Amino acid sequence: MILTIGPGGSGLTFLNWSIVYLRGDNFYTLLNKKTTRVIDNPILNTTAHGYQKDHFLFSTKNLIKLHSATEQSVIYIVPTHQDDLEYILQFEGKKIIFNSDKSSTELMARMWYNIPDCSINKLIEDLSVKYDKQIIKQVLIDCSKFFTNYYCVPKNYSYYFSVDYLDIFQNFDQKIYEIFEYLELTLCQDRINNWLSVYNEYRSLNQNFLSLFLDQQVEVKVDNDKKMKIFKDIIQWKNDVNQNK
Repeated sequence: MILTIGPGGSGLTFLNWSIVYLRGDNFYTLLNKKTTRVIDNPILNTTAHGYQKDHFLFSTKNLIKLHSATEQSVIYIVPTHQDDLEYILQFEGKKIIFNSDKSSTELMARMWYNIPDCSINKLIEDLSVKYDKQIIKQVLIDCSKFFTNYYCVPKNYSYYFSVDYLDIFQNFDQKIYEIFEYLELTLCQDRINNWLSVYNEYRSLNQNFLSLFLDQQVEVKVDNDKKMKIFKDIIQWKNDVNQNK
């Protein structure tokens, strides 16, 4: 079993497809026992959601699904806080963890663009009743880790492989070889050229989300007092979310 662990929007669907595709699978059996064909190109808009994957938000109820996992399973789990990650790390199998520390702003912008019902969009809409959206977004950039850093990747843990934003969206054509070495898998040479073509397309589609988020063509006068009020509202929102977990 292979577990890929990270926030929604972090490109792990493409990672999961790459693992299954490049190890040579023609079919993949999901945890619900449904068998699907492994397609040659999973790209839909800026995502790889054409690939049917095992993917769920961490919960004790959802983890029951892991009892159906096999050695061939590649499962994308989204933790919501540090305790989730510590729990997941107890499971057998190889683990690839997305590290959000270095690129939290870019990841938040990609979440905003690719996950229409994510909390960032709702928060912006709620705050826009009182504040200008562009100022809200500028403040959100300063506290982007609230939305992306659900956990800290262990520094002294030797049984996982870590990837970050650049690894997935910029340098994955190099990183894939290290990943397969860690997984102790052999790359299917017959599929490398097609995979590289697909990744080049995926990479080109996944650029400049931060510029899109900020809409830099729109100039808004920055009011520091107002920005501080927005920041306090975001802190309150974050506290409310944590209390409801």
